[in-house]
Amino acid sequence: MSNTLFNAYHTVKTAKELWNQLEHRYITEDATSKRFIVSEFFYYKMVDGRLVMEQFNEIKTILDRYSQHKLALDEFIVVTSIIDKLDPSWNNFRNSLKHHKEDINLDEFGTHLRKEEDLRKEEKSKMRVQFATLGAVGGARRHRTELPVKVTARS
Repeated sequence: MSNTLFNAYHTVKTAKELWNQLEHRYITEDATSKRFIVSEFFYYKMVDGRLVMEQFNEIKTILDRYSQHKLALDEFIVVTSIIDKLDPSWNNFRNSLKHHKEDINLDEFGTHLRKEEDLRKEEKSKMRVQFATLGAVGGARRHRTELPVKVTARS
């Protein structure tokens, strides 16, 4: 037993009393950590500046802690919550997933996310190549359109 624990509990007379005090202390801490984990999941926000799969893996880590604390959360609720956490730039993807007729599990959802993120990266790199090509050729030319001038006779 560490010195701090010994100093705190050396006056306890029986093993049963010691057990009850320790149990009370650590069950309270466990309940607090459960509340923290639940809040951590429900208040998690996904942001646009970071990779979506990186954020998805962070959420999965939080959910792993759920099972460590013997907390259960329906997978449908988990997937729907994560869909709602997606950044607004993912609205089209979010809406398409919400309108699926069949439910998807967490692993299938992760696969959909990875594919969508890869497609977005690919589109972004194509856009960069197009802009670079335009810049190498000389960029977009300015086109002036001159409007015809009406000449009116004055009397």
